[in-house]
Amino acid sequence: MSDLRTLMTVPQEISTEGSVTLRGLSVKGGIPSLDALQDSSCHLSSVLRMLGDSAIDSSAEDADALYAVITSASIAKALLDSVVAAAHQAERFAEGAR
Repeated sequence: MSDLRTLMTVPQEISTEGSVTLRGLSVKGGIPSLDALQDSSCHLSSVLRMLGDSAIDSSAEDADALYAVITSASIAKALLDSVVAAAHQAERFAEGAR
């Protein structure tokens, strides 16, 4: 298995499913994987803030749906953060073993 810390992103189109405004956007190749994971976490933080604000200002029915989305996004962010933390921990361990 490849070491996550040495992997780079590959070019990837961003799905336009749900929004035509995303047409033409893509992830460029060559970004270090840990940087990409940390950037993903930052983007999810922004999404969670906006969703939380929207849920507060929504009707009860809409708020329930938004909180379901917030839960899924929170889980995705925690998974990303966990992978980044594990990779940093492995890096510190490897440096200490030298």
